[in-house]
Amino acid sequence: MDLRTEGRILYISDADVSVGYGPGVNENEFIHAMHEAVGDRADFLVPRPLEPVDDLPQHLLHFCQPHHRYNPLRYPMHVASQLRAAQRLLREHHFDLLVFRLGVLPLVSRSLVRRHRIPYAIKTLGTGPLEVLHHRGGWLGKALASPNRSMFRDLVAGALVADTDSQGHAAALRQRLDSDHEQIVWIDNGVNTRRFYPGPAAAARRELGLGDAHPVIGYVGSRPWERGGTQLIEAGARLVDTYPGLAIVIVGAGEPVEDMRRRASELGIAERCHFAGYVPYRMIPRYVQSLDVGVSISLPPERAMNSELKVRQYLAAGRPVVISPGSNEFVSEEKLGTVVAPDDIEAITEALSFWLSLPGPERATFERRAAAYMDEHLSMGAMITRRLVLWGERMKRSVQTAPAG
Repeated sequence: MDLRTEGRILYISDADVSVGYGPGVNENEFIHAMHEAVGDRADFLVPRPLEPVDDLPQHLLHFCQPHHRYNPLRYPMHVASQLRAAQRLLREHHFDLLVFRLGVLPLVSRSLVRRHRIPYAIKTLGTGPLEVLHHRGGWLGKALASPNRSMFRDLVAGALVADTDSQGHAAALRQRLDSDHEQIVWIDNGVNTRRFYPGPAAAARRELGLGDAHPVIGYVGSRPWERGGTQLIEAGARLVDTYPGLAIVIVGAGEPVEDMRRRASELGIAERCHFAGYVPYRMIPRYVQSLDVGVSISLPPERAMNSELKVRQYLAAGRPVVISPGSNEFVSEEKLGTVVAPDDIEAITEALSFWLSLPGPERATFERRAAAYMDEHLSMGAMITRRLVLWGERMKRSVQTAPAG
């Protein structure tokens, strides 16, 4: 079956598709791109979102009760609600393929594959849901860690294929789940290039209340204190003599942001730092367009395996990046930014200064080249096409190898 032209798909996820960071962003953009690729041949079952999602295909969205970050009291109600909704959809429609994004304790997925003989695939398999109960779940989490891992292992083993967002994650998951290269494959994170694209920085800055600030460096994401915001403040203090109009934009909320504010005051650059807090996803493209350079510099070493969507968003908007080592090898290969050690403030400062010093014509050329590269190679649409082709090939193979009778 060529899923690009035929077949109906039911997609089921635990993620809140309205949240402006993490899995919610990935799922929101996946729904956009899948609907664009296959139209009404895909339905999407997700938790009822916290914020409006009017930009998604409403007639194909089906909601269940949210789990409120896997709250032990709410999660059972979420599972029951999602399972009822899935069973109703399966009674009302014929689906050729189920697609799951597995969350913690994937009871709905396990129940559905046991009850229905429908081929299924797993999208964006992650190490987080697999390991979080063991590391941060308290006594209850540790008691459930082994059943959780067992469910993951069984679901992956029975899937047509499971994809994950980086080669590092793929290798780690194969080892932890006793799987192989055929069963767990790498499909990179894609960016919505219709949402993230080059636009005039000056207009975005005026809209966001940044006035005539120039240049602007920034971080747009979550947990800025450990993913680049702290380094931006330190480097910014070193750059103000060279760039008197410099402004620093930091998106992301959390108590440690107050420590960042205090540090900016100590360095005498508080008035240059714009802490935006949590930003709804619909506004994220404007913040990205407001930048001259975007950063993503992770301190936790385990994040080196992550395929960071924010890096792809910066580049789709034509903004050069300064990033820490990890699963973004294309940045160095294509000369789209600079890779730096996360604790080397001098190197970070030099890299920011290099990209800020690009003459206008060179910056315009870079903008076009970066946006074109992302659109061709790392757009969400391109990743959807890869998945549809892969899923269709695996469905054909499973039919050919199924026992007769």
